[in-house]
Amino acid sequence: MKAYLKAESQWDGSVNTARPLLVLFQPMEHLSTTKDYERIFVEALQYLIDNDQVPWVNGTPTKPEQEYWSMCFDGQQLFINVSHPQNVNRLSRNLCDAMVLVINPRERFDVVAGAHKRGYAVREKIRKNIDLYDRISHSPLLGHYQAGDLEWPQYMLPDNNEAPPMRCPLKFR
Repeated sequence: MKAYLKAESQWDGSVNTARPLLVLFQPMEHLSTTKDYERIFVEALQYLIDNDQVPWVNGTPTKPEQEYWSMCFDGQQLFINVSHPQNVNRLSRNLCDAMVLVINPRERFDVVAGAHKRGYAVREKIRKNIDLYDRISHSPLLGHYQAGDLEWPQYMLPDNNEAPPMRCPLKFR
């Protein structure tokens, strides 16, 4: 993770050069429910929190139920998109037969799809594409960070639009 963040710190601001980090977990037969994947996801993030040597990004809340909270590691805010095979309706969140974390520095969303006319158009296009690809419409939990919408619920979306988001059990120093 540190090597990825260091390499990406020189990003030129172009969407064509924005490379996410894909963390693929070994497929495991005993992982058969969404709760199983939630547990592994939380353990992975808790590991990062517990082993981070750099203080939390200045001004970023450490409570995921607060506006403008974002996962941080090595002095950078991150956005994490969780994909796993139990997503049967939300195909955009089912990349393969294992869990995958798609990790991007948070700033990339602010540059590409931020609180500006072009950014709102990018978000609308992405959500229309999700509606075409998935078996259900895009999640009502998808929000806009710069507008104060909560980020945590967007990390691991439920496979239907009626289920509540996963509560965040992470413990911060």
